[in-house]
Amino acid sequence: MEFEIVKKTPLYNAFSELGKRIYLPQGVFHWSGRAKKEAEIMGTLGSAFGFEEDFIEGGGPEWVPLYLEEIKNYTKLNVSEFVHIQRYLGL
Repeated sequence: MEFEIVKKTPLYNAFSELGKRIYLPQGVFHWSGRAKKEAEIMGTLGSAFGFEEDFIEGGGPEWVPLYLEEIKNYTKLNVSEFVHIQRYLGL
């Protein structure tokens, strides 16, 4: 879901290029509302992605899961592998 109304306001011009690319996936409000009513456990399913150079100093142009640079101190896996393993294991 893109924020068409915001694009028509002066505030939109104050956004960075990264800020202008942010959007909500279709159906996010439906699923979050349903989860509030039906879920038995609390958790987050999904990942936020972005261009590494937009959030890590010296990062590359790759589209990767957003992460804190310090995570590299705890694993030898690259961030994409780490996120996919977490999903597979259901963590």
